[in-house]
Amino acid sequence: MEFDYLKQFEDRMKHMGMYTMLIKNIINKKTLAGYGFVKEEEQITVVFSIMLFIMEQSLKDENCTIDDIALFFDELNTYFFHKNMNYEQCKDAVDFIVNTILGNDGKPMYFDCYNYEKRTYEKKYINYIGNRSVDMQADMEEGIGRNGLRRTVYYMTDDGYNLILSTLEVESNMKLTVQEIIFKLHLEKADYEKAVDSIKDIFQRMKIQLKKMEDAVNRIRQNALNYSVSDYKQLMKDNLSMLESTKQKFSSYEELVKSRMKELEEQNINVRKLDKKEEENLNNLKTIDRYLRKTIESHQVILNAHLDFKSIYDQQLYEMTQMAFIKRFDLRNELYSKVMEDASLLENIHYFLNPLFRRELDKTYNINKCLEIQRPTRKKKEEEKGELLDFDEELWEQEQKEKIRKKLEKYNKSAAVILNYAVSEGEISLEQLVAKITEEEKRQLIPTIDIFKEIVIEMLKEREVDLESIRKYNREYIYEEPTEFELRDTIYNVIGDSNIKMFKAGRMEDGKKVCIGELLDEDTGERKKIICSNIYFKVEV
Repeated sequence: MEFDYLKQFEDRMKHMGMYTMLIKNIINKKTLAGYGFVKEEEQITVVFSIMLFIMEQSLKDENCTIDDIALFFDELNTYFFHKNMNYEQCKDAVDFIVNTILGNDGKPMYFDCYNYEKRTYEKKYINYIGNRSVDMQADMEEGIGRNGLRRTVYYMTDDGYNLILSTLEVESNMKLTVQEIIFKLHLEKADYEKAVDSIKDIFQRMKIQLKKMEDAVNRIRQNALNYSVSDYKQLMKDNLSMLESTKQKFSSYEELVKSRMKELEEQNINVRKLDKKEEENLNNLKTIDRYLRKTIESHQVILNAHLDFKSIYDQQLYEMTQMAFIKRFDLRNELYSKVMEDASLLENIHYFLNPLFRRELDKTYNINKCLEIQRPTRKKKEEEKGELLDFDEELWEQEQKEKIRKKLEKYNKSAAVILNYAVSEGEISLEQLVAKITEEEKRQLIPTIDIFKEIVIEMLKEREVDLESIRKYNREYIYEEPTEFELRDTIYNVIGDSNIKMFKAGRMEDGKKVCIGELLDEDTGERKKIICSNIYFKVEV
């Protein structure tokens, strides 16, 4: 079983530890209750307010002493809390919050974070604020400070910034932008390994957004009143932000990745064999390209879901307003009993039933239809028959699907001949393969020149196909029926869930040419001799 989602778990737990240690210090140390802050909510509010003040002073690069914090806290108490405290008591409370709660009385704070890769707990150091001693009047020409004294000032550490900023400043509609910037930087620096992690995070973010929309639709369908207008506005805002900043940018990234993949592939074929690092970069670029395609596809899914979500919410609210106009009556007393008393009333039963059939049918526009190839139905020759061509759309679609299925079946059978011999032999060249196969297998191997050529070219372009990653992908995502030839899908269909981990293909260094035989060209009707470079096919267990 794969546990990729548990990587860097210890870093996630450090964020949880920062909240845990702070809340534990606030609740366990009861001193704030003596100043009138009895409820835990009040104590947490006071501590976070002071942390925000320290962060603001740190961002402005201004000194922040206990006196400054006490003055701020005294103003808070005067305008908001209204506790019976004078300035000196405010200063004592601030000293307790800064040095005991946030500073833990000078003792280092650690939180045990489990590392799944090392299978052990790691102690992560947590520090919210730091302090240093400075001159309070550094611009004096002489002396060491005001009244010859140095003062302790407090500033926010990285942990403190991460804790405070995670509460609000990075909104959900900004997270994708931040991740996109990180991905762009990794791509520009050619740090493809980190770029893979970044694009996976972006794809995960889009899946989370889609899941939010599905949950919102379910809540609205159950009861639209349970879904507030503010929730609706926020979700629409997040959707629009994601839709605006995704497709165009990632389409350009996809072009950049494809161009770099092409450079490495051409270098490998025409110049020299790639070294280990370049091989790694090529594989990472292929992974990035795959996730970019999935990200762009997710963009379209979110767009469709966004439009559906808006219409569903409008429809549910409209139906709720219509409830007020519905007049209810007792069917038994108002209809059934009266008909039983006088059967002649059945002559007018249509007055009762008519309203049930007045509502117009809902008309929906299928946006997918506008993207399909338009195939007009033409009239038959009127001089022969004076009637229109009877065009059955469903039958036509079934015929098209059957054509695609038969074509893909030829691809699968052709690749299966290569793969089956590669599996049985471990490694086999095209020259050896042609010498071993029967006439029936040769017809399967080369159903048409174009099909055989396309399969061989795709194998040479891919060079290595990681079966483990394909199996993992098929376990995690819904498999869609292919509509065109995909080498990875074809190899997986043939090899399946066997113990084979890798399939490789490449040109043999002997430079031989292999004559496979003659075959009828379907386009020209001529018989052509097929000559191909000698290629090796190899599987690894």
